Amino acid sequence: MTAKSRELREERARLAGEYGKLDSANAEDRAKGSEMMERINELEGQIKHEEGREALHGVSTPEPQKFVPETEKKASKQDMFHATRAWMAGNYLGDLPDADRCIEAAKRCGLDYRNPQLGFTAEARASATSNPIGWGPENAPGTGHVASLVPIILHNEIEKYMVAFGGVEENSRVINTQTGANMTYPVITESTIRGTLTAENTQSTVQTFASTKVDFNAYKITSDIVRISVESLQDPAFPMPAIIGEILGERIARAKERYHTIGASSNTGGEPDGVVGGTTLATTSFNASLGVRSVSSDYNNITSTDLLALYHSVDPAYRTDPRWMLNDDSLLKIRQLSLGSTYWNPVWQPSLREGEPDRILGVPYIINQFMPTAGSSGSKKIVAFGDFSKMVIRNVQGMSVVRFSEKYMDYWQQGFLAAVRTDSHVINSNALKYLITSTA
Repeated sequence: MTAKSRELREERARLAGEYGKLDSANAEDRAKGSEMMERINELEGQIKHEEGREALHGVSTPEPQKFVPETEKKASKQDMFHATRAWMAGNYLGDLPDADRCIEAAKRCGLDYRNPQLGFTAEARASATSNPIGWGPENAPGTGHVASLVPIILHNEIEKYMVAFGGVEENSRVINTQTGANMTYPVITESTIRGTLTAENTQSTVQTFASTKVDFNAYKITSDIVRISVESLQDPAFPMPAIIGEILGERIARAKERYHTIGASSNTGGEPDGVVGGTTLATTSFNASLGVRSVSSDYNNITSTDLLALYHSVDPAYRTDPRWMLNDDSLLKIRQLSLGSTYWNPVWQPSLREGEPDRILGVPYIINQFMPTAGSSGSKKIVAFGDFSKMVIRNVQGMSVVRFSEKYMDYWQQGFLAAVRTDSHVINSNALKYLITSTA
C-alpha cells in the first residue's frame, strides 16, 4: 500500500467515525452528514483508482500459463491478437489488409480459424496440460478431430467480465460437468441428530442418516447475437476482439447472475432456483425457517434490529465464514443506520486495510443488483445471509462461442453468439436465511 492509499483510507475511516456521532434530529447535522457521505463515496472511488493503479504499475503478473497449450506459449500477444482477428473475420479473412499475417499468427497459436464454433471447458481452464483450452463440442478428446482454440484474447476478455459481474458464482460452490444430463446431488439433512453415550458391552443403536436429493438440470443461457460490420473487422487498429469479448462476457455474466439470484417465473421450460428462489412471498406463507420478518411496518425500511435478528437466525455452525448479499440500494439504507447512532460498533464498517472488504456487523457483503429492492412494495427477500457454499451452481462444458459467417452477408456483417448451460439450487435451507419485508 502506498502512502497515498493509506492517507485516503485513514481519511475515510475518520469521516465514518464522525458521521456516526451526528444527531439525525438536528437539521444542521443532517446536512453535514450528507456532505460527509458524499466525501466518503468520493474517497472510495479514489481508493479503488489508486489501488488499481498500484496493481497495474507494480509487480507485473505473468501470463496465465495454465490456460495456454504448448503450441501457443511461443506466440506473442500480437500473435494472439491477430490470430483472434483471423477467426473473427471468417469467410472475409481474404479482405483483411494483413490476412497473411493473421493466418501465420493463427498457426503459431494453434488456432483453427476456419472452425465457426469454438469453446473452452472448466477442466481445460484448470489444467492446460491434461486437456488444453479450446476443445469444442465437436472436437472433444477421443473424437479423432483436431482441437480448436477459443481465440485467447476473446477468451481473456470474456473471463474478465464474467468475474466482474459474477458475485453469486464467485461465492458459491461450483460443479463442472462434461454432459448436460440431469444430475442428482445428495444432501445430508441431519441438523439435530447426534451420537449417544454407550456403556461397555452394550450394542450401539442403528440410526439411519437423514438425507434427500436435489436434481440439477442444464438450462441454456445465450448472449443473443452480436452483429459487427466487416469494415470494422478489417481495421487492424480497431480492437474488435476485446470489444466483442466485453459484450459477450457482460451479457452472459449478467444473465447468469440474474438467474442464479432470483430465477425467472416466465420461462415455461424451467429455470435455476437461485439464491432467493423467487422474489415475492404471500404474508400467510412466511415462517421462521425462511429467516426473519422486518420489524418495521414500512416495507421501505431496514433496521439494525432486523439485521441482528437475521444474523442470529442462522445456526452458528454456518456462521464460520458467512456473507451478506444485497443490492446497492439496501446497502445505502444500512449505511444510513450509522447516522445518529450511539452504538459503539456501527452496523456498517469501512475497511481500514488494503485488500480488506467493508463489512456489515463485522461480516463481508456481496453487492448483487438483482437482489430485490427494499423500496418496492410487497413481501420481498431483500437481504440474504449465511454460508454461500451451500448454494451450488452446476455448469456444463464451459462456454461455446459461435461465428455466423453467412447469415448476415446481405448486411455485410458477421454475427457472434456465446452460450452456456447452467443450473443452481440452495441445497441446505438452514445455511441461508433472508430478511423479508412487511407488505405495504
